Amino acid sequence: MHSKYLIMKIRIITIIIVLATLLSCKKTEGVGGRAKIQGYVLVEHYSNSGNYKGNYDAQNKKVYIIYGDEDEIVDDNVSTSYDGTFEFDYLQKGTYKIFVYSSCVDCFNKEDSVVMQTVTINDRKEIIENVDFVITD
Repeated sequence: MHSKYLIMKIRIITIIIVLATLLSCKKTEGVGGRAKIQGYVLVEHYSNSGNYKGNYDAQNKKVYIIYGDEDEIVDDNVSTSYDGTFEFDYLQKGTYKIFVYSSCVDCFNKEDSVVMQTVTINDRKEIIENVDFVITD
């Protein structure tokens, strides 16, 4: 009889510890969720003299993501598809910085510049669309 109560107490304590652990965990920005960020990258092409020559879908262009707004460390990247689209999947609720590099037509030494957007996911299944970028080449 005594061992029956001991086993029941151990089970109850184990359940309480597991529940306390699960409920105390705060999920932060990053992978592990069901939300998505989708977008498109358009390239505006200029001649060496700075004349506009047209635009096209950015194919195989790297798009970067930073989880949260605590640091500036790149957490992941994806490449655009043949039609310039990209998608970051399986994200948690939170704030994200999405960016691409663009040629800088007016910059000294033709340095690249960063084109960035901050996006907030408020729902665990939310799909953020139209995170679009226009870059130069």
